[in-house]
Amino acid sequence: MSKVFKYFSLVTYIGILMTACIMIGFYLGSYLEKLTGSFFLFIVGIFLGIGAGFWSVYKLIAKL
Repeated sequence: MSKVFKYFSLVTYIGILMTACIMIGFYLGSYLEKLTGSFFLFIVGIFLGIGAGFWSVYKLIAKL
């Protein structure tokens, strides 16, 4: 039963980590778009958030 909770917490942590990275990229992109008026920076912020999320998950899984 202990392994079930361990893997459930790992999956939950991965989900929260991805969501947090994407949301930070989204809000950073939105902020930069408001400052400059460039929609391109919004898209870049989202893609950077997605990339950071995947990189963080990769590093987490590589430790296991």
